[in-house]
Amino acid sequence: RGIVCTTDPDIPNNIIDEITINHGYNPKHRVYTVGRLDKESSGLILLTSDGRLPNSILRSEHAHTKVYRVRVDHQLEERDLDKLRRGVMIMTMSAQDRKRGKALRARTKPCDVEYEHVYVDRYGATYGVPGGVPGSESHDDASPSSSSIPPVPSRRRKRYDVCYITLKEGRNRQIRKMMGALGFSVLELERVEFGPIDMLDLSGPGDWRRLVGDELSSIGSLLQESAQEPTQL
Repeated sequence: RGIVCTTDPDIPNNIIDEITINHGYNPKHRVYTVGRLDKESSGLILLTSDGRLPNSILRSEHAHTKVYRVRVDHQLEERDLDKLRRGVMIMTMSAQDRKRGKALRARTKPCDVEYEHVYVDRYGATYGVPGGVPGSESHDDASPSSSSIPPVPSRRRKRYDVCYITLKEGRNRQIRKMMGALGFSVLELERVEFGPIDMLDLSGPGDWRRLVGDELSSIGSLLQESAQEPTQL
């Protein structure tokens, strides 16, 4: 969050300076970002020295799923989740018209949405109650994240609503626009998975690691498929 997803060294707070200066990353070759996150968002982003990869992995016919953890400003209802899953109308820019700034109104593609209640009590303890249907759980029995903090009556807890959205498309600020179309404001947005890659082995913001095993195989297969496709003139 607060970092610009560009490898241009002339732009302040760019992602390469951030992880090189503060987190020990020292690439031998020029690297590129695969997709972007806006400055208000956080989470997983891929860096590569293979200039073919960004275009190949982001093309719609090769689109990998991307999973986002989204926290909004008020309670999500089941009807909201159904609308998100079916697709909502948002404003977007067509690629061929981007230079002219022509805005188009289009429906998002169907996506998977999982729901979760999250509470934060006055001690800062977090209570998580997973579930697919809002309002169907008993929240008074939720357990705090730390057993050393005593349970707090539900009236003293501050409730947030969190969902996980899985997309196979990547329109500009798409999730923020999807939530805005339903009257919600996004308080936190974090990408937690990109295809077969997740953040489980990362310690926190700014940490990085090299891809391994199945992750590399998946990306290698994608590049091979892309190389075999006929060139369109």
